[in-house]
Amino acid sequence: MIRAALAKGASEERIAATLEMDVKRVREKIHLLDGIATEAVSLLKDRMVIPRVFSTLKKMKPMRQIEACEMMIAANRFTASYAEMLLATTRPDALAEPAKAKKGEQISQEDLARMEKEMERLNLDSQAAEESIGDTMLTLVVAKGFTTRLLRNETIHEHLRRHHPDLLATLVATMEAIAADSRSPERE
Repeated sequence: MIRAALAKGASEERIAATLEMDVKRVREKIHLLDGIATEAVSLLKDRMVIPRVFSTLKKMKPMRQIEACEMMIAANRFTASYAEMLLATTRPDALAEPAKAKKGEQISQEDLARMEKEMERLNLDSQAAEESIGDTMLTLVVAKGFTTRLLRNETIHEHLRRHHPDLLATLVATMEAIAADSRSPERE
């Protein structure tokens, strides 16, 4: 948005005044995605990501940026600390400037290998859960439809109301919860 306004001739000062922010912040936002792989930007475009994540990603080579973004999405964590953890576990050959490799406490190769295996396992578990949710939802929708039809049958409904009111209340509450969940905008 800021770059589009600049392209149309607006000055940084005018943009800053309009957005009620400091000119320095406008300049930072203009260059926020410089040095970030296009694919990484594409992966994060619909996510709420703080600017510090991008400054951390800039320290990685493009392929590692994409991997890091995929891991953030899989873990649903877009925090600076998570990005810094990914940077800390990045091999020197995947850093943009290997000479500036991690200052301070060094991570041993064994720890790095263990963390990489754990991340791979978490990624595989996440993918398996995503794949199985489709089958589970299909089964749930079919069961809901069948149960709803049963509850619409007046004879069955009346029998449950007289002899099993607690079961009827539970079934009705479950059907309402499933219906509410299927309308939820959070589901992807």
